[in-house]
Amino acid sequence: MKIVGIVLLSLLGLIVLLLALVMLVPVGVMAGYREKVFSLKIKFLFLRFTILPQKEKKKKKKKRPKKEKKKKEPKEKPAEPEKKDKKKKKKKKTKLSLGLIKTLLTKHLPPILSCFYISTLNLKWDVHAPDAGDTAIRYGAASSAVAGFLAILDRFSKRLRHANVDIVPNYDEGRIEGDVTVSITVGKLVFSAIRLLIDLIKYKVL
Repeated sequence: MKIVGIVLLSLLGLIVLLLALVMLVPVGVMAGYREKVFSLKIKFLFLRFTILPQKEKKKKKKKRPKKEKKKKEPKEKPAEPEKKDKKKKKKKKTKLSLGLIKTLLTKHLPPILSCFYISTLNLKWDVHAPDAGDTAIRYGAASSAVAGFLAILDRFSKRLRHANVDIVPNYDEGRIEGDVTVSITVGKLVFSAIRLLIDLIKYKVL
């Protein structure tokens, strides 16, 4: 019995250790889009997993379908009278107002963003539209959007280490390529998500 107890305690300790590693050790995510192909890789400690693009599987030979035997049709049962559904009282949910959204974002966005550490961000964007004037308008909108996004990252998380962004107007064709490498602290992210969920329940949003 003592040996069984020691084995069970050892297994429990191993499980706790693995959970602690998953929660505390950052998980690396490398995503990219080049030549109209998405790529996604995940790195954890010394392990690497390629999620996209997936390797093509060998096609299996299709088996010829067997002839189906005729089945006897079951006799129709008399229709049962419909049961009246009892009306259940629904809890009134609070509608999301601008004030509530601002409160939630101010409180929870910074700690959630701090769970992500962006080591590299590369973006090459050739903005194109059929008309030269439209191309200029789209170029201005794209530049403003990307600049705003980078400013949010810098303000709230201080997690953007290296960014190489190149946005240019292209009157011939449009193209967008890029890649990003992110480290995610899973334990901190789970804790932040739980805090957000508690507040959503508190304000009766859920």
